[in-house]
Amino acid sequence: MKISRAVRDIAIERQRQIDAEGWTPAHDDMHSGGEMAAAAAMYALPARYRQMSVVGNHERYEQLYRYIWPWDEGWWKATTRRRDLVKAGALIAAEIERIDRLDAAMPETTAVNVQRTRGDRLAEAVALADRLFPDKHWLFGKGRITPTEPLYGFRVFEPGNEDTHIAEGEHDDPVECVWLAVGKSDTQELPEVSAL
Repeated sequence: MKISRAVRDIAIERQRQIDAEGWTPAHDDMHSGGEMAAAAAMYALPARYRQMSVVGNHERYEQLYRYIWPWDEGWWKATTRRRDLVKAGALIAAEIERIDRLDAAMPETTAVNVQRTRGDRLAEAVALADRLFPDKHWLFGKGRITPTEPLYGFRVFEPGNEDTHIAEGEHDDPVECVWLAVGKSDTQELPEVSAL
């Protein structure tokens, strides 16, 4: 199979993102809320759509990208149409790679086109927590005090020191809580996410 210039340029951009920007697989694994896909979508949109006004959260946004763009505005670096599409392709590749790493880390819970229940996701989160935080104590909590708070919370503790947590994550998805805790870990003893 002959690799087209477009596919080659996407692969080169993906490698540039890793080497020049530091967006390693371990870093990408912390973006488990669809941020890379959202960023790719914004780069893929033609400029005229990015400039559309939208309303969200009872606020008016002058430009669509300010509503959907997942990171600080300083990271928005639109250039030419082709270059933006290459960036979009590289971000999509990064998101697919992140999903593949998650699937490889938990093969027994991976299923194609299967709607998972909340109980299934909690079971996946427990299995993932056991893998990523061996020999640690951890705790899941469920509930909201305000409507805007995440549904689940996850904290990790050293055995014998349950007064101080070493990592935590909050999200509406319990599996994402565990991944967020990996990214916020205060200890070097935790396994590297990229090794999964």
